[in-house]
Amino acid sequence: MENKFLKKSLIISIILLTSSTLSPLLIADTSYDEDVLVSFTLYGKQDVIKCEALLSYEDAIFINDFFKELQYNITYHPFSDETQRLKSYFGELLEEKGLLPNGISYDDIIESLNPPNFYQLLQNRLFKCFLPSPKISSAKGTAFFCNVASGGSGRTTPIVIGPRPHIIVSWHGGTLEEVSVTHVGTIRSEKGFIAYGNQNGMMIGFEGAGLTYATPFGTVYGFIGYAIYASVTADMIDFYPPNSKPEISNPNPLNNQENIPTSLNELSFQIHDDDNELMDYSVTTDPFIGSGSKNNVGNGIYSIPISGLQHSTTYSWTVTVTDGQDTTENTYRFSTIQEAPRILFTSPADGEVVGTEISQLSFTLNDPQGDLMDYTLETSPYIGEKSESNVPDGTYHVPVTGIVKDTWYYWYVNATDGTHWSYNKFSFYTGDYNLIAYWSFNEGTGNIAHDSSGNGYDGTVSGADWVSGHSGTGLEFKDNSDIVKGISSSLDNKFSDYFSVECWVYWYGSTGPVVHIIFDSRIGTGNSGKGFYFFINGTGHLIFQIYPYSANYKVSSQEIIPTNSWTHIKVSYNYNSKKLSIYINNVLDAELSYSLPYYDSSDSKSIGNNHWAPSDGTWRPFNGIIDELRIYNNVLR
Repeated sequence: MENKFLKKSLIISIILLTSSTLSPLLIADTSYDEDVLVSFTLYGKQDVIKCEALLSYEDAIFINDFFKELQYNITYHPFSDETQRLKSYFGELLEEKGLLPNGISYDDIIESLNPPNFYQLLQNRLFKCFLPSPKISSAKGTAFFCNVASGGSGRTTPIVIGPRPHIIVSWHGGTLEEVSVTHVGTIRSEKGFIAYGNQNGMMIGFEGAGLTYATPFGTVYGFIGYAIYASVTADMIDFYPPNSKPEISNPNPLNNQENIPTSLNELSFQIHDDDNELMDYSVTTDPFIGSGSKNNVGNGIYSIPISGLQHSTTYSWTVTVTDGQDTTENTYRFSTIQEAPRILFTSPADGEVVGTEISQLSFTLNDPQGDLMDYTLETSPYIGEKSESNVPDGTYHVPVTGIVKDTWYYWYVNATDGTHWSYNKFSFYTGDYNLIAYWSFNEGTGNIAHDSSGNGYDGTVSGADWVSGHSGTGLEFKDNSDIVKGISSSLDNKFSDYFSVECWVYWYGSTGPVVHIIFDSRIGTGNSGKGFYFFINGTGHLIFQIYPYSANYKVSSQEIIPTNSWTHIKVSYNYNSKKLSIYINNVLDAELSYSLPYYDSSDSKSIGNNHWAPSDGTWRPFNGIIDELRIYNNVLR
């Protein structure tokens, strides 16, 4: 039946009743013996956004079946925990399969799946699936020269509203499990709003009729009429026509722009509201170089003064704009000009754990102006030193001797081009430092990747090629079936309240909208998942994802992993500080607050690919070289 269905075309269509500006529609068109071209289309108020991806037949069928289940749950159980989990997995599914359109985030998709307020009311009244009454929120609607109709559980003041003018009329609704609804429409324009749930309202200059009626179960009320002014604060308010969110555009400097002069004295941006409503904006910076805010401004270009920029520094600035109903927030980044010499690609990497056989320290010098440089290198405890003058860009090595085990060593590099100075401090540790697994990949041949920690977590090399690595040899994972597999599940027993995983990677780049797995220690996903894995996604960001049995949490790097160059990456889990962290080249790049314990997967581990791919065929090769992979039962500095 499914095959016949795909011979003509695969049309997967889900109609979701949503309160967002997005309504997802999935379309796939293919013949039976080809992959399925899946299109995910978001129909907004004013435009249509589309994203396509070529998926396997099995993935398309899975998406089809999943959407059926999601549609059923949203229709009949929109507020259940299971539905919320399905929504979360849906967002992850789109992200993993490369079906998130440009400019649409995971959070946008989840928001688009929330049923509108009307259907909350309909479910409350028709199906008696009552929700607990929440507190009054800050959602507020006002109107002048309007007609007002309201009814539900609650009461009015006065209790009886006669058909004559009243200076002030107020009401409180939503005192029973049944909610209250208020319709407000302006007489002079086709605008208004509908307020739902617990609410407080007040009218000035009201003429109409209404009353409060007591029942054995509480009071109910209703009224209709006209008012000079009406104000309602409620749990939920829908505005008609739907409010247009403020837009932020034309940042100056541009996002991720580099080599900005330190003389820059202002940040500017443009804000626009399609409804021509007045807006408030605020701007913050990190590191702090200035801030500013203004209220009740119209469409236009605005700026804030800044000062104190330092060279070779990355700054972020966040613009927040609100029209009183919706808020838009954009964060931009720029880097100032590199004037001082740069000290790059240190070996050992800062904070790295190494053996006592290390014989040299190395680093790369680069001067943005191309000037010759002087440098000095010193160590503590003393293991060597060196200084040179008038050297060009390049990599330099300093011999070291007398290294002993279980010791922290610090080395200091000073460099100058005669005008600008750079100073960097680095460290490394000799010994295992709670090392629980270490694959050096220095075998260079054979089908076993030995665990050099002595704990016996050897893996079987299948398909992956031995190539030149960052240190000695490494393993290249390029083809679908390239993998190091069969690493014992007992590795989980070594984890406690914290662990770190680090390695060197040489990534060739994305092969499409899929994940490029570095290390995989999962069993299942979503509400049945345990363990963790980390990978580079289709856009080049490093993702560290952990599964605490009933959900999943992930932190994404801010920086994009470069292609065709060596990069040191490290991820860590710290239950004590409640953090998931990502480090790139030993610099903290991203963190996520996380307060749940680690759940063992009790399943085998893999390197360079999906660990269950040999059994189900869902290969996710890294597409690059992995070297010097270590796991510690500790949080590395």
